[in-house]
Amino acid sequence: MIDIHKGQTEDQESAAKPAEPSVFIGDDDGASKPLPEEPQSLAEHLESAPQACSDETSADPERPPSDVIPDEPEPSDPDEAPAEPEPTASRRDWRSWLSSGWAKFVYFLALVSAVVTIVAYVEGKLGDSAISIPEIRVQLVESVEATYRRQKEAAEAIVGDWQERERQLEAALKQRDAQLQRIHALAEEFQRIASGADADTIASKLTRILQEQGPSQALDYIETQREDIVARFLADRAANLAKLEPLLASAGLYASEGEAEQARGLYAQIVELAPDWPEALDAHWGFLIDQGDLAMIRGTLDAAERDFALARQRVETLIALQPEEPRWQGNLGLCFDRIGDVKVARGDLDGAQQDYEGSLAIAKRLAADEPGNAGWQRDLSVSLNKLGDVKVARGDLDGAQQDYEGSLAIRERLAADEPGNAGWQRDLSVSLEKLGDVKVARGDLDGAQQDYEGSLAIRERLAADEPGNAGWQRELSVSLIKLGDVKVARGDLDGAQQDYEGSLAILERLAADEPGNAGWQRDLSVGLNKLGDVKVARGDLDGAQQDYEGTHAILERLAADEPGNAGWQRDLSVSLNKLGDVKVARGDLDGAQQDYEGSLAIMVRQAADEPGNAGWQRDLAVSHYKLGTVADARGDQRALAQHWSAMLAIFDALDQAGMHISPSDRAGLPAIRARVEAISTATPARNTPAMSPGAD
Repeated sequence: MIDIHKGQTEDQESAAKPAEPSVFIGDDDGASKPLPEEPQSLAEHLESAPQACSDETSADPERPPSDVIPDEPEPSDPDEAPAEPEPTASRRDWRSWLSSGWAKFVYFLALVSAVVTIVAYVEGKLGDSAISIPEIRVQLVESVEATYRRQKEAAEAIVGDWQERERQLEAALKQRDAQLQRIHALAEEFQRIASGADADTIASKLTRILQEQGPSQALDYIETQREDIVARFLADRAANLAKLEPLLASAGLYASEGEAEQARGLYAQIVELAPDWPEALDAHWGFLIDQGDLAMIRGTLDAAERDFALARQRVETLIALQPEEPRWQGNLGLCFDRIGDVKVARGDLDGAQQDYEGSLAIAKRLAADEPGNAGWQRDLSVSLNKLGDVKVARGDLDGAQQDYEGSLAIRERLAADEPGNAGWQRDLSVSLEKLGDVKVARGDLDGAQQDYEGSLAIRERLAADEPGNAGWQRELSVSLIKLGDVKVARGDLDGAQQDYEGSLAILERLAADEPGNAGWQRDLSVGLNKLGDVKVARGDLDGAQQDYEGTHAILERLAADEPGNAGWQRDLSVSLNKLGDVKVARGDLDGAQQDYEGSLAIMVRQAADEPGNAGWQRDLAVSHYKLGTVADARGDQRALAQHWSAMLAIFDALDQAGMHISPSDRAGLPAIRARVEAISTATPARNTPAMSPGAD
């Protein structure tokens, strides 16, 4: 089989050279047809030639010259009996002719004719059964794209849950990309099994059907042959291992068609029949990794964990069979990585770190054994980044920075060796961004700004080289926002506004190019919010209100299109709160109260629909808090006590249920409680306690 799996991906190398096709000459039913025997040499022919009589020779169309043939007898009396021939003289004359140049010339013509006939036969059979990798690729690409269109339409038809819709769209795109990466290897595999020296009828017919009619018809055919293939294999396992190759190729074809369960069942059957077949184990491993990745995107962690665990079993069997093969070690490291990802998603950070350390140990050995292997070096950098990510989540910022710096050093070398490799450059920008993030968390704003600027410079080049690449453009907008955030923290509001405006310009183009893309529209709303925030900090309340109103208009449309979409509803409530905040700052208390009440109405519904969702409950508490601040500004102590009492009741319920309350929220609650108690005793305090920063 052809190795079709690449190294680890960041967020997820070489196809083997195709085998030289060999000629299969057979009847249409697949039975081998023996070629004509090699003609005898001319001398052998002369020795074994039949001793023909003169009567036979006279009937030969290639009649020899008359001077070597006895004269015809003169006509005689009909009543007279004919004279008997003289056989001894006739045979002597025949041998004399066979020794002549004319006879040699005749046999030369016969030999040439035989060779021409054989060549024509071979060429005819090749013309009938020629396998074309490009033609197979066309069929596979068309099928993959058709499957992607169906899955995309199904995802876009999801109403009421934008996050689920986005997950399904992402899964469909990832599946298509994975399938397209494997198409050439799959086409080569079909060409190999149909054209190899051990090719049989089923392999040839399967490949011809795939080439001429497409994957669906090929899979229909293989199902009619499946029982027979298994029976032939079981008759003699050792001799008939190649008989399973059409099934193995068809399992890959099922996977390329997006028919995962059919592929899963066929792979399982093949491995059960041939548990020590490396090609089958490797192919099944790759399928399981792909399926686990898709399950992670969809959020089905149990399914992902099942597939990654079985993939690990397959690669451990491969290592036992071929312990010296480094590729199996790399695949085992990838399994550790993926299982660690599942544990991170489950919140098991200790378990995830243990798995990532296992992957790192393997990556270090492979990279040390082959320091010139760029694939192993990149895998090592990915392992370091994953370990750094889990350390950040555990609060080990020193350890995380050390891992990120190790990854960065590797990627700097790779990018320097191949400055024109966009993948290496993009990896380098990711490492710089991660290092900047951890420095922000540590309060090293100078260092963070330097790293973000380095990442930004790379992404500017990538985006300039491919202005039509939406992914590069979006990553550039993210870099500008991160740089703007650091500048806000440093008090450089002019610089921050410039960065936010640059990001917004990109997001506006993306949203304009795909007005139906809800993700781009939401990104645009985030860009407008960032710009509004910095304008508030600069005292430009008119400008801030305009940006917030732009955000609100986008989110109103998204929420109206999908009134059951909880994510859009929550975003809309946040935008109303931001509008209320700027109106409070402008002294427009009526307008602020109207916005806060709109936000409250949304969150009341959300919290009622999901009473166990701590995030929705906190958002509801924030809305009550904001309405309390408006009441305080109006001097309406009763309304203040009413809203803040409701807020306190929500936090008390969260506490009693054992739900998470952030330390900053918990720290602000005593002052709010004291204020409410003071109002109830008719001795209100003068200052309004503040909620934790980022209350929205």
